Amino acid sequence: ETFKGVPLLLPREGPYDIDLNLTFFRLKGKSHCLKIPHSSIVELFLLPKGAPESDVFVIMEIEKSDSLPPYIVLEEASNGRVTNALQDMFDDKIKGPDKILKAYYGASEGWLYTLERLIFFLPRPFMMIEYDKIERIKFVKHSNTKEHYKFFIKVNNEPENSFMIWKKDAQPLLEYMSGKGVKCSNVEKQVAEWEKELKAKQDEVKALVKTEAATEIQAEITAEILQLEEKIQSAREGPKAI
Repeated sequence: ETFKGVPLLLPREGPYDIDLNLTFFRLKGKSHCLKIPHSSIVELFLLPKGAPESDVFVIMEIEKSDSLPPYIVLEEASNGRVTNALQDMFDDKIKGPDKILKAYYGASEGWLYTLERLIFFLPRPFMMIEYDKIERIKFVKHSNTKEHYKFFIKVNNEPENSFMIWKKDAQPLLEYMSGKGVKCSNVEKQVAEWEKELKAKQDEVKALVKTEAATEIQAEITAEILQLEEKIQSAREGPKAI
């Protein structure tokens, strides 16, 4: 079966024809052609862009080889013909994400995907980072917006990568990465920031009580206080500063 003009991000960006055969498949670009045996596919990652019914990134991890790229990445509708065909062929090798986070790398808007043993950033630049190669991570409040955090990943012997993520995603991501054995370098500083925010919310509730303000507003702030208390407790019980 042949699929015409499938958009690939890797190994070289552009439209490719994909020939699927019983034991191999072939990628044909304008100036690039690859023959890939089915046996060389280690894992097949299906990563939706946000909502489950949205387009997906399909990533094929290839066994180490001098003649083949380590990853092939294409983008297609979630029920696309190529995606369906690959799912049928490699059903026992399919992996999905544990978490999907909207993120920015510099000016590039994209997605962070956390999986069992690694994390991806897509679409550009494509990044794959294995947890056991990470030296440390850290979270820092963004200086230009209250709604975002900077998320840093330092890989052994490589420059630090910096992503911008939503504030609401910071604590769940910290807990998840800690569960994978990844060290966080500034948890105590993060806890101190949350404690400061907690005190401000508590003072706000006291002020509302004195002025007999609407109980609805008070209830909203009380809910925020409970969330902050849970974050602080979770951080203290989870990752430790190094």
